[in-house]
Amino acid sequence: MELGCGNGVLGRAVLAKYPDASGGFLDVSQAMLEAAQSQVENHQKLEFISQDFVGKDWVISVENKGGFDVITQVASYKF
Repeated sequence: MELGCGNGVLGRAVLAKYPDASGGFLDVSQAMLEAAQSQVENHQKLEFISQDFVGKDWVISVENKGGFDVITQVASYKF
């Protein structure tokens, strides 16, 4: 799960190393989610979630997804 994924650059790097991985991209910006999704169109095991990760609402959004081995967040900025 990549929090504040933006265009998904970190998630794509993980997928390049682990192409059979499943996971999610979460961002408050629908435009950024669409940008991330357009870069990984052929990957069937990804979920794109429009949610702000500030606070606990994002946890509620993903708690029934089966869990995650890794949750990342790098250089996310809220404007």
